Amino acid sequence: MISVLYVDDDPDTRGRVKFFLEAGGEVSVLTADSADGAHVLLVDQRFDVIVSDYQMSGTDGIAFLKQIRAAGNEIPFILFAERSREEAVIEAFNSGAQFYLLKEGDQEECFSTLSLRIRQAVRRRGGHEDLENSLPLPFFEIDIKGNILRMNRAAHEAFLYSREDIERGVHHLQLILPRERVRACRDIETVISRDLPHSQSNYIFQRKDGSSFPGTLYVNPVLQDGNTICIRGLIVDLTVQMENEALLRTLIHSMPDLFCFKDGEGRWIETNERSLTFLRIEGLDYKGLTDDEIAEYSSFYRKILVQSGESDSRAWQSAGGLREDQTFVGPDGCERTFDIIRTPIFKDDGSRSGLVIIARDITEKKKAEEELIKGRQLLRAIIDNNPAWIACVDRDGRYLLANRNFCETFNLTTSEIVGMDGRDLLPPHILERHMPLVEACLNGETVHFADESPDWVKGPKYDIGSYTPITGSDGRVAGVVLMVNDVTELKRTETALSQANRKLNLLSSITRHDILNSLHVLYGYLDLASTSGDEGEKTVFIGKAIEQVKKIRSEIDFTRDYQDLGVHAPEWQEPQKLLEQAWQFIASGNVTLHADLEGVAVYADPMLGKVISNLIDNALRHGGAVTSITASFRLTPDGLIWSVEDDGVGLSEDMKERIFLKGVGKNTGYGLFLAREILGITEISIRETGTSGKGARFEILVPPGRYLCSVESCVRADRTR
Repeated sequence: MISVLYVDDDPDTRGRVKFFLEAGGEVSVLTADSADGAHVLLVDQRFDVIVSDYQMSGTDGIAFLKQIRAAGNEIPFILFAERSREEAVIEAFNSGAQFYLLKEGDQEECFSTLSLRIRQAVRRRGGHEDLENSLPLPFFEIDIKGNILRMNRAAHEAFLYSREDIERGVHHLQLILPRERVRACRDIETVISRDLPHSQSNYIFQRKDGSSFPGTLYVNPVLQDGNTICIRGLIVDLTVQMENEALLRTLIHSMPDLFCFKDGEGRWIETNERSLTFLRIEGLDYKGLTDDEIAEYSSFYRKILVQSGESDSRAWQSAGGLREDQTFVGPDGCERTFDIIRTPIFKDDGSRSGLVIIARDITEKKKAEEELIKGRQLLRAIIDNNPAWIACVDRDGRYLLANRNFCETFNLTTSEIVGMDGRDLLPPHILERHMPLVEACLNGETVHFADESPDWVKGPKYDIGSYTPITGSDGRVAGVVLMVNDVTELKRTETALSQANRKLNLLSSITRHDILNSLHVLYGYLDLASTSGDEGEKTVFIGKAIEQVKKIRSEIDFTRDYQDLGVHAPEWQEPQKLLEQAWQFIASGNVTLHADLEGVAVYADPMLGKVISNLIDNALRHGGAVTSITASFRLTPDGLIWSVEDDGVGLSEDMKERIFLKGVGKNTGYGLFLAREILGITEISIRETGTSGKGARFEILVPPGRYLCSVESCVRADRTR
């Protein structure tokens, strides 16, 4: 059974190491959390090997090793460290450690290596060869004349010298490139003479085959009775490091940004050509200088360099670094804005190691951003002040943008609408109509539409709009832009112009044709009357002339009424009241009126009352033995049908449509023509559907959106259907 003392200030690591080493049953482990605790255990117990962490609070691993050796205890000692440090490896070896292992990589593999080294240390107690060969770095020992006494395995592999070569004799200068040998001799002499306790220098090393590599040589003297008896050296191959440094330096100098690396004291270590050019200090040996010292060489940017120290201080105080924009005025008088990032680097002990500063000229970017902001503000102002509805939705139907007019329509703010699902905002009947249009747009089609919707105060509202696809950078449709324009006034103007044109044509026809014909007839009768000698015949001719005068008067009256048609905007009117008002001014005799239009309103021209008066007047004048007139309504899918009927003689089939033509009828022939024109202004139609011999029935069809019907009246109409 091998007895191990494991020293580590980390309780988790102590537990894992103890568990793993004791798992095989051949090793027993006692643990201590510090060097002091380990000394207490060493007083009363015997151990075969000590394994110690390197970095511990209080006494570290090497100091603990030195204490053990100073007490004359030659127990095998293994350092179990978190990382490899060349100085620590050399010091551990010089202090008498058997192995130097790292706590890195796979845990099971790491602990297996530790278990193997424990067994080797116990078997070879007191030997240094295992430590030397366990080192991944080239190690050698030379006498005071410079002859190599021995090398470890890594050194043999690095320099290609065999053990036989070393036994035959190899001088340490053979390991160094010829041009470096004078300096190497001087450095070794300072160690041998003990002018320096140790030496650390960079050289170009040379292999047996003549090839070379850069590296760092660490040397320490081995003393006996106060005299140097030999020198031990450890070499770190810098090939990869120098290649990386060269690559990094190339990268730094090719950067379009300003770059500077300072040490923990604020001294410049590395910068790039762009920085030197910008500060106008090309050719300056800047390394090791502070901002204040460099400021003396940069007259124009002196103030900026001095102020840089303040920003550096704030970066050190903020462990995460500092990022800020700074604007400078250049020698040309133009402002330049830089995005400056300062990143502090700290050592393991928390002290300052270095500060990386990168400054990017973002002047043009800043200007572009400002122009973009202005452009967005201008675009937003244009969109918001556009009288149209403008909105944008993504493929899921969620609003990405909406202008002021759109938001005010729904009494919401932009922030409230953005992100809202359009299906939660719009009523079902609009969704039913527009969802297929949106789907077509999402498939890449630009869709145009026209809508009509009721406005119970102002009358029908007319909209035209479009859905336009938004195409992403990948060519796919990412959303839809909706634009809707209210063209109600345009529609009304268009209708008014059309009506005015028709009225002008009709009035012109009446003026030129009808009145002119009546005048010709009038002149004819007057001429006959003036030449006739028979008084009775003369009286007849004069009577005929008077009839033509009355006809001309009725035609003039019609033009007066017709010119008023469509002059005033349509309005909501109640047929029940209009019927009752018209009935009061008509000599109805024994005829009774039955009207059931209560609760109904119709959107029509203000001359609707004349239509009602004309229908009643026609029934009384031409209906024969009329005893009653009935007005009622019913609801159909096509709209509200309002009926006015009588129980008179009715109309023959050939007259049902002709009575609405101009000039057809027993009187002036304009009444029903005018009625149809008045109703047509708001797209209301009229037809005669009565039965000859049973009475006339006029049905007025009011389309949806042109009528209002109270709940009570709708229920009443449904019951009487």
